[in-house]
Amino acid sequence: MSQTLKFFVLAVFICVGCNIAHAQKKDFQKGYLIAKNGDTLNGFVKDRTPEPFVSMYKKIRFQKEGTNRVRKFGPDTILGYGYNGNDFISVPFREEARFFKFRYYSDASAPKVFFWWCEGQLVLYILSSCWSKMIITI
Repeated sequence: MSQTLKFFVLAVFICVGCNIAHAQKKDFQKGYLIAKNGDTLNGFVKDRTPEPFVSMYKKIRFQKEGTNRVRKFGPDTILGYGYNGNDFISVPFREEARFFKFRYYSDASAPKVFFWWCEGQLVLYILSSCWSKMIITI
Protein backbone atom coordinates (compact mmCIF):
# COMPACT_ATOMS: atom_id res chain seq x y z
CA MET A 1 0.00 0.00 0.00
CA SER A 2 1.44 3.34 -0.97
CA GLN A 3 2.17 6.13 1.54
CA THR A 4 -0.47 8.37 -0.05
CA LEU A 5 -3.19 5.74 0.33
CA LYS A 6 -2.20 5.04 3.95
CA PHE A 7 -2.34 8.76 4.72
CA PHE A 8 -5.75 9.07 3.04
CA VAL A 9 -7.19 6.12 5.01
CA LEU A 10 -5.80 7.53 8.27
CA ALA A 11 -7.28 10.97 7.52
CA VAL A 12 -10.71 9.42 6.83
CA PHE A 13 -10.63 7.51 10.15
CA ILE A 14 -9.67 10.66 12.05
CA CYS A 15 -12.49 12.67 10.44
CA VAL A 16 -15.08 9.95 11.13
CA GLY A 17 -13.86 9.61 14.71
CA CYS A 18 -14.18 13.36 15.30
CA ASN A 19 -17.72 13.37 13.91
CA ILE A 20 -18.75 10.45 16.14
CA ALA A 21 -17.28 12.15 19.22
CA HIS A 22 -19.08 15.38 18.34
CA ALA A 23 -22.38 13.56 17.73
CA GLN A 24 -22.26 11.99 21.22
CA LYS A 25 -22.54 15.45 22.80
CA LYS A 26 -25.46 16.42 20.55
CA ASP A 27 -28.45 17.63 22.53
CA PHE A 28 -26.63 17.18 25.85
CA GLN A 29 -26.49 20.27 28.06
CA LYS A 30 -23.79 21.06 30.60
CA GLY A 31 -25.48 20.50 33.93
CA TYR A 32 -25.58 18.51 37.13
CA LEU A 33 -27.31 15.61 38.87
CA ILE A 34 -28.14 15.30 42.58
CA ALA A 35 -27.68 11.71 43.81
CA LYS A 36 -29.87 10.13 46.53
CA ASN A 37 -27.14 10.75 49.11
CA GLY A 38 -27.12 14.49 48.27
CA ASP A 39 -23.88 14.52 46.28
CA THR A 40 -23.85 16.78 43.22
CA LEU A 41 -22.25 15.32 40.10
CA ASN A 42 -21.26 17.65 37.26
CA GLY A 43 -21.55 16.51 33.67
CA PHE A 44 -23.88 16.59 30.69
CA VAL A 45 -27.66 16.11 30.85
CA LYS A 46 -30.21 15.19 28.20
CA ASP A 47 -33.88 15.04 29.21
CA ARG A 48 -35.79 15.20 25.92
CA THR A 49 -35.79 13.71 22.44
CA PRO A 50 -34.24 15.66 19.57
CA GLU A 51 -36.22 17.99 17.32
CA PRO A 52 -38.55 18.13 15.42
CA PHE A 53 -40.73 15.82 17.59
CA VAL A 54 -39.66 16.75 21.11
CA SER A 55 -40.91 14.82 24.14
CA MET A 56 -39.56 14.37 27.66
CA TYR A 57 -37.73 11.16 28.57
CA LYS A 58 -39.05 9.16 31.52
CA LYS A 59 -35.40 8.76 32.55
CA ILE A 60 -32.79 11.45 31.92
CA ARG A 61 -29.48 10.68 30.26
CA PHE A 62 -26.39 11.75 32.21
CA GLN A 63 -22.73 11.70 31.23
CA LYS A 64 -20.34 12.45 34.07
CA GLU A 65 -17.52 14.86 33.24
CA GLY A 66 -14.38 13.05 32.16
CA THR A 67 -16.17 9.86 31.05
CA ASN A 68 -17.79 8.61 27.86
CA ARG A 69 -20.40 6.46 29.61
CA VAL A 70 -24.00 7.66 29.42
CA ARG A 71 -26.30 6.43 32.20
CA LYS A 72 -30.07 6.73 32.63
CA PHE A 73 -31.63 7.99 35.87
CA GLY A 74 -35.31 8.10 36.73
CA PRO A 75 -37.05 10.21 39.39
CA ASP A 76 -36.94 7.28 41.85
CA THR A 77 -33.15 6.98 41.65
CA ILE A 78 -32.02 10.63 42.04
CA LEU A 79 -33.18 13.74 43.92
CA GLY A 80 -32.98 16.04 40.90
CA TYR A 81 -30.95 17.53 38.08
CA GLY A 82 -30.45 20.80 36.27
CA TYR A 83 -28.94 22.63 33.32
CA ASN A 84 -28.95 26.17 31.84
CA GLY A 85 -30.53 27.65 34.98
CA ASN A 86 -33.38 25.12 34.94
CA ASP A 87 -33.70 22.94 38.05
CA PHE A 88 -35.79 19.75 38.17
CA ILE A 89 -36.78 18.05 41.43
CA SER A 90 -38.02 14.50 41.99
CA VAL A 91 -41.46 14.60 43.69
CA PRO A 92 -44.02 11.86 44.47
CA PHE A 93 -47.05 12.65 42.31
CA ARG A 94 -50.33 10.96 41.43
CA GLU A 95 -53.13 11.97 39.06
CA GLU A 96 -56.76 10.84 39.20
CA ALA A 97 -59.11 11.44 36.29
CA ARG A 98 -62.87 10.85 36.19
CA PHE A 99 -65.01 12.19 33.37
CA PHE A 100 -63.23 15.51 32.76
CA LYS A 101 -62.42 15.94 36.44
CA PHE A 102 -58.76 15.78 37.33
CA ARG A 103 -57.20 15.65 40.80
CA TYR A 104 -53.52 15.74 41.59
CA TYR A 105 -51.88 14.43 44.74
CA SER A 106 -48.41 14.58 46.18
CA ASP A 107 -48.00 11.81 48.73
CA ALA A 108 -45.16 9.51 49.76
CA SER A 109 -46.82 6.38 48.31
CA ALA A 110 -47.13 7.84 44.80
CA PRO A 111 -44.51 7.23 42.10
CA LYS A 112 -42.05 10.06 41.61
CA VAL A 113 -41.87 12.38 38.61
CA PHE A 114 -39.59 15.30 37.76
CA PHE A 115 -41.02 18.78 38.46
CA TRP A 116 -39.44 21.96 37.16
CA TRP A 117 -38.57 24.45 39.94
CA CYS A 118 -39.70 27.77 38.44
CA GLU A 119 -39.84 31.06 40.35
CA GLY A 120 -40.50 29.38 43.69
CA GLN A 121 -43.09 26.92 42.37
CA LEU A 122 -42.97 23.29 41.35
CA VAL A 123 -44.26 22.90 37.80
CA LEU A 124 -45.02 19.66 35.97
CA TYR A 125 -43.81 20.50 32.48
CA ILE A 126 -44.51 17.98 29.75
CA LEU A 127 -43.56 18.52 26.12
CA SER A 128 -45.54 16.63 23.57
CA SER A 129 -44.72 15.94 19.95
CA CYS A 130 -46.86 18.95 18.97
CA TRP A 131 -44.79 21.39 21.06
CA SER A 132 -47.74 21.93 23.37
CA LYS A 133 -47.15 21.86 27.07
CA MET A 134 -49.10 20.90 30.14
CA ILE A 135 -48.34 22.91 33.25
CA ILE A 136 -49.56 21.93 36.71
CA THR A 137 -48.30 23.91 39.68
CA ILE A 138 -48.37 22.58 43.22
